Amino acid sequence: MFFSILNLPKEAKDAALDLDFELQGQEMPSAVSQNAQKRIRVGLIQNKIVSPTDTPPSEQVSFVL
Repeated sequence: MFFSILNLPKEAKDAALDLDFELQGQEMPSAVSQNAQKRIRVGLIQNKIVSPTDTPPSEQVSFVL
């Protein structure tokens, strides 16, 4: 499948460097449909667990941000 790399804003890249996380943007083209609305999907991967896994998700988010 063909992916094109997105040119992300300098502010976003700087924030990623300052906060020590990796930031990438890729566009995945699809067939055009006249009936479908344009959708934006976001995927996030967390590779570090700061709080116990039985902590409620609402609290876990606060540790990541």
